[in-house]
Amino acid sequence: TVHITAPGYVQYNNSITVPSGTLVNWEVSCAGMESKTGKRIVTETDTLPVVLDRIVTLTVYPNPDTATVELKANGYTQVGNTISVAAGTRVHWKVYKSGYLPKSDYITVNDNTPLTVPLTAAATLTIVPYPSDAIVTITAEGYGQYGNKITVPLNTRVYWSVVKTGYVGQYDYEDMTADETKDITLTPL
Repeated sequence: TVHITAPGYVQYNNSITVPSGTLVNWEVSCAGMESKTGKRIVTETDTLPVVLDRIVTLTVYPNPDTATVELKANGYTQVGNTISVAAGTRVHWKVYKSGYLPKSDYITVNDNTPLTVPLTAAATLTIVPYPSDAIVTITAEGYGQYGNKITVPLNTRVYWSVVKTGYVGQYDYEDMTADETKDITLTPL
């Protein structure tokens, strides 16, 4: 469908005749396609080629299905598992839920696309050192600590240390089966 408007003038088929210098508004739409609109000052006989992009849908199926899905495309962010975009659009997706490792990536959507995203159950180890300015190091293969915490898949072995000059350091490991907070008190030398 083509709509062309200018005050005091009538569209005929897919064209309109107006005096030079007239502002013309236009809209082109079609079911299943992305509509396009615009404005143009007409100064001479002119043809405006308009190509509509096919609309496609990305649907993210998180596991567990109660996880939150966030989708971003063309500067627009939405929470929900479905987004419709012009074919060829790059979409950033993110799936997250407390107690699981988050996942995110980009996908270029060229056709209607289902995307299943399984999350991995996780546990967080938090170390609270005394004295509070002791240096905490927490490691697990493939994972880094954030502050005095680390979040890893369940059943992952996590190594930790708490050290400070003038104190006896403590070192150990935990096999993570649930969230855990450890209060570690260092003894003065």
